[in-house]
Amino acid sequence: MKKLKIKKGYIAGLLTLFLAAAGLHVASAYATNVIDPAEPCTLTLSVPKGEEYTEELNGMELHAKIYQVATVDAAGEYSETSEFKSLSLKDAVNGDVTWEEMTAKAAELASDKTPDTECTITDGTGEKELNSGIYLVVVETASTGFYEYNFNPGLIALPDNQAFHSAGAENKWIYEVTANLKPERSPRYGSLLIQKNLDNYNETMKEVTFVFSIEAVDENGNTVYSNVVSTTHSSAGTKAAIADHIPAGAKVTVTEVYSGAGYRLVSEPQQTAEISADEIVTVEFDNTYDHGLNPGYGVTNHFDYDEDEGWQWTQLPDNSVKEE
Repeated sequence: MKKLKIKKGYIAGLLTLFLAAAGLHVASAYATNVIDPAEPCTLTLSVPKGEEYTEELNGMELHAKIYQVATVDAAGEYSETSEFKSLSLKDAVNGDVTWEEMTAKAAELASDKTPDTECTITDGTGEKELNSGIYLVVVETASTGFYEYNFNPGLIALPDNQAFHSAGAENKWIYEVTANLKPERSPRYGSLLIQKNLDNYNETMKEVTFVFSIEAVDENGNTVYSNVVSTTHSSAGTKAAIADHIPAGAKVTVTEVYSGAGYRLVSEPQQTAEISADEIVTVEFDNTYDHGLNPGYGVTNHFDYDEDEGWQWTQLPDNSVKEE
């Protein structure tokens, strides 16, 4: 095994880089008093308090995989474990690679390995007893009906020493360490399918277009989606238009704002639904020919959402779902 002794001159940079890479509290690997490798360490993983997501995450069960990437002896010398012998921690200490890159490499190596242990986080906290060393902590992605939470992998050194966190602090190894999780939250999305049923059709009037407005609000009544879609018919039967990328949990109101000249609505003119993540919810409208003689045909402004470029506009005959 390769051994690495982290000298005092490296400590400030090491600590800062660990924090930047992991978003978690980490230990240094040097103190004037020796480490007791036989004394177990306790790692507590905790959801930060006072954040927008704190209450929601506290109500969830989170799962962390923990991999030991290095051991440490009483003299403060680290040795990569056999599963992570290619990690070469000294490259980060020497500045040849960043700690962000080192963390990413450790996570890549761990992707096909069995964790040494796991930690379940409930009510905002989880605790695990571990030996001294450096550990990779990987918290699994977690989802609610509205949001997805992703956690960056982090390297954490045990034990800790407060002397390297603040000036004047006691130079003493701490074997009970708390690390705050730092999640990234992103909204989840769903789709809306508007199904238009036309029970009869006047072929002499050519195509007929039906137009629908879509308004969606969140739990606070704020508009989160607004669009207009349409279907164009050249025969009796059913056509459907789909609207994508609507935030999950949004309350949607769909109104048929134009029923096509010569046709009348026989169902309710307004339908409501709630969007579910990664699902398609459906509303239906029924129309019939009322023997009017004015044709009604139009084009539709179509919008597609792209994560890199945002909403993209094109003009189509309608928003009908293509038939297979």
